[in-house]
Amino acid sequence: MKQGKRVLCIHESSVLEKQESEEGEGLCPVISSKSKRLTRSKKGKVFNEPRARPVMVTGMHWKAALVAGMQGLPQVAMMKWSTTRGAYAANQREADREMFGHLAYKWNTLVLHLFDRGYASGPWIALAQALHVKFVIRWIKSHLFIDATGKEKK
Repeated sequence: MKQGKRVLCIHESSVLEKQESEEGEGLCPVISSKSKRLTRSKKGKVFNEPRARPVMVTGMHWKAALVAGMQGLPQVAMMKWSTTRGAYAANQREADREMFGHLAYKWNTLVLHLFDRGYASGPWIALAQALHVKFVIRWIKSHLFIDATGKEKK
């Protein structure tokens, strides 16, 4: 950061699936990415009926922020495990906001924050603007974006 080069703060969230675990401290229901991948239709091979609801398994939520520059190895700036059940239950969006707020306060405009499609929403953009940070969000194609003049854009 001191050398005047661009520094990125990459925000990532995922889940740890523990399908075989029935009890354990901090485990909660999470959407199984493995079952989603295995039930996906394969071109010319298999057709699977789309599921009405996603398959839920036990697991934990994981959030991390990586700092990366144009040179050198990325470093973990912050990492957090969370759950929606039990004594350590937390609202997932609030946990994201808390983590982002801490990093925004620490680095202000020194880094460019990068977010994946899971963060593509009006409230998240409003939060990033309120914190006065530089950010990029990978937008979801089906979401419409309404600009300052009220025009809808893809």
